[in-house]
Amino acid sequence: MNSNSKIKDNKIIGGEFAIAPGILEGAIKERDNSAICFTEAYYDSSTYLLSSGRAALYAALKAENVTHPVHVSVPDYLCESIIDAIEDSGSDYSFYHIEDDLYPNMDSLFDSVSDGKEAVILINYFGVLDLQNIIDKIKQKLPETIVILDDVQNYYGLGKEMGYDYAFTSLRKWFPVPDGGVLKLGHDNAGNEKNLLEAINSMQDDNGFVSYKLSGNLLKSFKQVISDDICLELIEKGEILLDKSYKCRISDTSLQIFNAYIKEEQKIAKSKRLANAAHLSKGLSKLGIKHFYDSNKVQLFVPIFVEKPKRDRIRKRMFDNNIFCPIHWRNSAKSDALKSSNVLYDTELSLICDQRYDPVDMDRILEILSYECGDH
Repeated sequence: MNSNSKIKDNKIIGGEFAIAPGILEGAIKERDNSAICFTEAYYDSSTYLLSSGRAALYAALKAENVTHPVHVSVPDYLCESIIDAIEDSGSDYSFYHIEDDLYPNMDSLFDSVSDGKEAVILINYFGVLDLQNIIDKIKQKLPETIVILDDVQNYYGLGKEMGYDYAFTSLRKWFPVPDGGVLKLGHDNAGNEKNLLEAINSMQDDNGFVSYKLSGNLLKSFKQVISDDICLELIEKGEILLDKSYKCRISDTSLQIFNAYIKEEQKIAKSKRLANAAHLSKGLSKLGIKHFYDSNKVQLFVPIFVEKPKRDRIRKRMFDNNIFCPIHWRNSAKSDALKSSNVLYDTELSLICDQRYDPVDMDRILEILSYECGDH
């Protein structure tokens, strides 16, 4: 940060959620293994709890692959774990193009569809898109196509559209739990519930990754005596295990934490995210920085888009000031088609706006952006 900075604060912004020991203790004491009590009205279709969004996608595809493998059309701007789940399910895939407004190029999408059994994955990037019109166009032209909504970045809007076949989100991306994903079966696809249950029941991977992620995030609460390196080592070990063994249900630990604590915090988290995102957007608009924001949506991050050298320089400056902003995503190594397919990989930076922080923290982020992008 520049030497004239008005904000002197070494508070860490970003990274995985810490899990306070008291929360875990209270969760274990209650031992409530009932279904998660969502604040939002999510029970308009069948809901299933799995270890992650990736596991939810895998379950949906396995349910559809009972007769023969489904071909999957996926965006050319995505997380590599999506491709992992597709391949693990026995499906193949092709790409369609995402424009710089984060919406699909519809000609590209329809060109990617095969002549056989077909699924299309639609990603609601950062929770800011309205995908109903896209779903309607797909169903009108290709009514038999299976539409899967990736709402990992859209927890508070999970499956609110009409006409989809499956929708899924993540709990661990939004709240202090070591694992958790939610899968919803669309109304019009209720006839496939039997196949979905069989697919879920077959998912028997060892969820040992939970212990490592839980340990790392618990130890974050003792940063005065335990170094961040130890916490990160445990969390990274958990991620490695998760990559190898994700096909399972949500852990009892996450279910207990959610029911004992987070179900009461969802509305607070929502209001804080809305306030932080609004604060960031106002500052970004003053700086003339391209970003995506919708005052009616609860966003996972507020994404900005700047040319790659500046993006990387901003991210390093943030890192030097204990602000850890992720990028979405690194280019996938799964396919040569993605290596230079979409400029979004090289220009996006995700600004943190979650419930752990307040407008003062947002000002720290904006001050760095002002210094890097302003007239200095």
